[in-house]
Amino acid sequence: MLPATESTKSISYRSHLCFPHGFYRLGLLLLMITLLAPAFSVQAEDCEYYQSYLHPISRIEPPGRPYQIALAGELAYVPSGGGCHVIDLSTPSYPVLLHTFLSDGLPSSVLPSGDLLYLIEAGSGLLAQVQTFDVSDPTDPIALNSVSIPGYGGKMLQKGDLLYVGNSYGLHFLDLEDPKQPVLLNSLALNANHIVFFDDLLLCGGTQLNVIDGQDPLAPVVIAELSMPSGITGLSVSDQTVFVSLYTDGLQVVDLSSPEHPEMVSSLDPWGAYHFCSTLSGETLFLDGLEMNVIDVADPLQPRIIGTVGFQGRTYTVKGNMLLAADAEGINLYDITNPEPPSLAAFVETEEWGRDVAVEGDFAYLACDSDGLLVFQLGGPGDIPVQVGKTAETFFGTAIVIKDGLAYVADRVWGLRIFATEPTSRPPQLGYLTFALTSISDIDLWGDRVVLAHAEGAIVVDVSNPAAPVELARTDGSFYGRGVSVRNDLAYVGAGFDGLYVLDLTAPSLMPPAGWIDTPGYALRTAFYGDYGYLADRAEQVQVLDLSDPVSPQIVGRTLGFGGVYDVSVAGGRLYSSAGAEGLVIHGLANPARPKLAGAVNTPHGLGGAQIAGDRVVMADRGLAVDWVLCSDAVANYLTVFEARHDIESASVQLNWQVHHLDSHSNFRVSALLGNQTREVPHEATGFLTFEALHDVSAFGGKLGTNREIVYTLQQGTHGTDWWTLDEIALELPPLVTRPLAVHPNPFNPQAVITYSLPHAQHVIMTIHDLSGRKIASVVDGPQAAGNQSITWAGRDDSGFALASGAYFARLVTSDGIQVKKMLILK
Repeated sequence: MLPATESTKSISYRSHLCFPHGFYRLGLLLLMITLLAPAFSVQAEDCEYYQSYLHPISRIEPPGRPYQIALAGELAYVPSGGGCHVIDLSTPSYPVLLHTFLSDGLPSSVLPSGDLLYLIEAGSGLLAQVQTFDVSDPTDPIALNSVSIPGYGGKMLQKGDLLYVGNSYGLHFLDLEDPKQPVLLNSLALNANHIVFFDDLLLCGGTQLNVIDGQDPLAPVVIAELSMPSGITGLSVSDQTVFVSLYTDGLQVVDLSSPEHPEMVSSLDPWGAYHFCSTLSGETLFLDGLEMNVIDVADPLQPRIIGTVGFQGRTYTVKGNMLLAADAEGINLYDITNPEPPSLAAFVETEEWGRDVAVEGDFAYLACDSDGLLVFQLGGPGDIPVQVGKTAETFFGTAIVIKDGLAYVADRVWGLRIFATEPTSRPPQLGYLTFALTSISDIDLWGDRVVLAHAEGAIVVDVSNPAAPVELARTDGSFYGRGVSVRNDLAYVGAGFDGLYVLDLTAPSLMPPAGWIDTPGYALRTAFYGDYGYLADRAEQVQVLDLSDPVSPQIVGRTLGFGGVYDVSVAGGRLYSSAGAEGLVIHGLANPARPKLAGAVNTPHGLGGAQIAGDRVVMADRGLAVDWVLCSDAVANYLTVFEARHDIESASVQLNWQVHHLDSHSNFRVSALLGNQTREVPHEATGFLTFEALHDVSAFGGKLGTNREIVYTLQQGTHGTDWWTLDEIALELPPLVTRPLAVHPNPFNPQAVITYSLPHAQHVIMTIHDLSGRKIASVVDGPQAAGNQSITWAGRDDSGFALASGAYFARLVTSDGIQVKKMLILK
């Protein structure tokens, strides 16, 4: 059935939803307008791919909260509350936890040094322990020695035969003349929670910045001190500049061209009261806050924020073009090849937090968190939108829909508000309706009525007279409505962890559910396309629903990607989903049951709401906007390659595939179907985002017969469940080339190679006989796979004695018959 209708309701962020990892950013909001370049005719090389801006590569969750990430080649050592973990990063898309080893106390930091690893753990009283481990075999670390130092933990640096440990109790100098047995030489009493090298000097950061000459560990000298507005959380050095991240005061840039007289030359205070770490990669600094701030420091006098990622970390480490960022539960890997997002098309700043946006003509209407409804004139391509209006009332707008010159706005606190959309400086409020219960989450239209999702499920309101809206019906309060979408007299209400309810809007006042499905994660709202629905799942991705029986939805798949989805819309044969920090993600719906990733707009701050309006996308986001073009389905899919090749010699089929994005929990499954027989095909990763499976066709057993078409299906799943199909290949196997029993060379001395082929897997018997027919040697007696076989016979009998010169016979017995070949031993 061809899709008949498409939902074009705006994609909107709801106030009651929480972005993961602390995405909230009070204060600034950007209304972003991005214009689609000719959206459906571009080539692959013109597309803005998912990889283009700080895209996530994978995630790994070792036990306990990671405290630090220390790199040694392709290995990462991660101390946490669950021990010290050894992680293999050789394939970034599949980080592997190789080993976890425990120490006597709580590990806080590590320092790899060749075949040794130094680990600091909390000791007894006011002492910490520096443990030494032999990690020549990283999967089996061996504890060697330990030494006590003052304090609870610390950070470590090594230069030559000296190990420097800094903590809040001081800077400690350890002798590594015997690297397996460090010896504490001296301690300098100051706060040194963070330490870095600056040429031959040490920089220590705690309550202030200290410059220390520590070349003589027995007599270290503090050569300069510089006070800071708040505690130091990170130090990074580039040339003669040190970038100092502060707990409550952002970034301070210090000139060290004269180390005896350090000077603060600039500062930058990104929004986010608390900063826990920072790291430098080239001319880009990554600074933690309530989000990860990406800062261009090419000009130290004018650092500038070039983007943010909705991620709150506690430690960052850079490995080449990859950023490892740890949160309370695990480690995210980001590709930072291009840390700066594409240039902004057009934007305007507002004072409040935007939740949803709707477009009518050349005007955009932005529902704000506590500023009511703002009106912007969009103008032409590239023009900066101009705010031309604002409602007199201030309220908590969470969602908005527009029809026939009227804007229906869900007010999270008070209820429903109705405005005229005439472009005036003060859009008039025509009517409103308040409810005893607040927490209005979403809104959609149903003829001359609206349906609201709220704390007790859903409410239907008659708005035929906008000045006097009247409540008609509501549910019985058995579930909490989070999102609502209406189609064909049915309301699909996402109820969070309680699944998706289908309500018959023509039913009596209590609107009993006409249908329900227990969805995997946290259900929000649904977009429609033909017989399919696409459910935004805050805990997962987009769940694909079969709505051929609308009151009995069935989940038939899900989209691919990272993180949760907060809202969805369908327009122009494409699925648009608001995916938090990943921004706007676009899937092609050439096959509505199997959406394929077609492109993405990685909005830095996490997408709020968006509406597709003709040839443009209008987005409410808390950060920067991007220019982007949409790839056609044929040239930019999640699955970029899936191919199969038959090898006649080995009677096997090799399958290869490649993807251009990978969920850290994703895995693949390949199956082969012949007639009514199905077999699993093992696979392995052969490189970055590339995979291979090898199928021995004899795995089916028996003869392939006249039907030699095998259908290979590639599926993708998460955590080994909820598999969905990415692609299928039907491969017609050519007739198997059979070779008769042969001996090479013939005559031979002392050994010969006996060759033959099997049309299918079977039990094979091969024996050697003399001229009288007496069996003198057994060469094969067991199962063999289909295809060409080659066996070397050394010219000996079953007792191991070499046979004399003369004629002998090789006899091959298979289910297809008996073959005999005469051979001659000539000595």
